[in-house]
Amino acid sequence: MAKVAAARGVDLEPIDRLEEKVRMLVGMIDRLRADHAKAVEDNARLARDLDSLRNRLSEAEGTGA
Repeated sequence: MAKVAAARGVDLEPIDRLEEKVRMLVGMIDRLRADHAKAVEDNARLARDLDSLRNRLSEAEGTGA
């Protein structure tokens, strides 16, 4: 009986390690998704800022001419 319990403990150890690795990967994926969403928002904001600055530059060039 003790051998069976010991064998099960040894057999479950790799599964426990695998479970922990899967949990870590899920956490990493969550962080990457959040980082991606933030990057998309930042990109949209910067694109709007760039358009605004281009418009201001065009207006300034028109006034200077």
